[in-house]
Amino acid sequence: MADRHNIVNLFWFYGYAFYGIFLIWTLALFWKVPFLGRAMKGKKQEKARDGKRKVPKRPVVAAILLFLFMQPAMAVDPPYQKEMERLLMVMGNLYFLQPLCGFKQEDWRQNATELIDLDEPGQDRKQRLNGAFNEGYMAYSRLYRSCTQSGKLAMARLMAEADHLARDIHSRYAE
Repeated sequence: MADRHNIVNLFWFYGYAFYGIFLIWTLALFWKVPFLGRAMKGKKQEKARDGKRKVPKRPVVAAILLFLFMQPAMAVDPPYQKEMERLLMVMGNLYFLQPLCGFKQEDWRQNATELIDLDEPGQDRKQRLNGAFNEGYMAYSRLYRSCTQSGKLAMARLMAEADHLARDIHSRYAE
């Protein structure tokens, strides 16, 4: 796993390095910097009616488009990312509902932490997975203040969904 993260970091580095070099080169053409002057030597500079030289539009447009659309290489999420986020959201729901309704205590936060650590995600994915757990917790904390019949029903449905998601992820993606 560590090798994969190092490769992703190299892509990030080279993506930013390429972006910086290309941006500097484009701006140098725009301002006609002397070290690139040889490339512009044979071309005539157009002058406006007031005698000042015109600003070439192509390098400016190229720099703007490059700045807007060029992104450094990004890490690719695994194919089970959406299911994993949903599972952690359900675990967050259960972490809130279980003590509220007085069922047997399962430490859903600890289980979620262990699940995330087993997956060995990068920093970005780890934050998204933790965010999914917290989002699930907050969603049910806004709805329920005490255990109601709908809360018990939701908990039963969430337990079934968590079981289904965990089995599905394991059967489809386990090594």
